[in-house]
Amino acid sequence: MKQERAVETGTMSVQAQPPGEQGMVQKERWEEIRRMFFEQRVTVSQIARGFDLDRKTVRRCLRQSQWQPYSRAAKSDTLLAAHEQFVRERAAQVNYSARIVYQELKFSTAIAAATTRSSARWRRCARWPARASCA
Repeated sequence: MKQERAVETGTMSVQAQPPGEQGMVQKERWEEIRRMFFEQRVTVSQIARGFDLDRKTVRRCLRQSQWQPYSRAAKSDTLLAAHEQFVRERAAQVNYSARIVYQELKFSTAIAAATTRSSARWRRCARWPARASCA
């Protein structure tokens, strides 16, 4: 069970985020940024310091009319793009083992590295299909 720590900075509290979530603004934080700016009239710089964010990130949150979760755009020009269908099918058959898929492909080292990265992502998507990065 993860324990969340709150860091007090004046009147603003910031929740510690797990590694990999740094810099991403979750819905609660987005709502708090907008509330502080529009209701409490706190400046962008003060909000940025309080939440340990860049001022540009705070401004982006203020420009958005609705919160949108972070999602990375899918790359279509990867080394595995031509073999994606085969790799996806074979990865599912071998329980998403990058080693087995790599041994079967036997292309170049660059494709092997791409296979390892893609297999890890596909393994996560097989476990948690609702994630935004699985689209």
